[in-house]
Amino acid sequence: MYAGSVGPVSGFGCAANPADATADAIQQIKIKALQMRATAVIDVSISSAAGTACSYGFGAHAAGIAVAARGVPSSF
Repeated sequence: MYAGSVGPVSGFGCAANPADATADAIQQIKIKALQMRATAVIDVSISSAAGTACSYGFGAHAAGIAVAARGVPSSF
């Protein structure tokens, strides 16, 4: 884990084409990070979710680490 990290997040997207499935998976981890009061998601990896139950044909999985804002050092 990184300094200021909130925790791992992952998401799944399912769509008629790979680009939309990926966008859906990324949107899902953004929403989860916001619910955790994180300010960003780092070290995001995206992979195909081939073989999963997806009625639209293409699936994508996104995972990353949600991080919170760090405090300003006292020397500033």
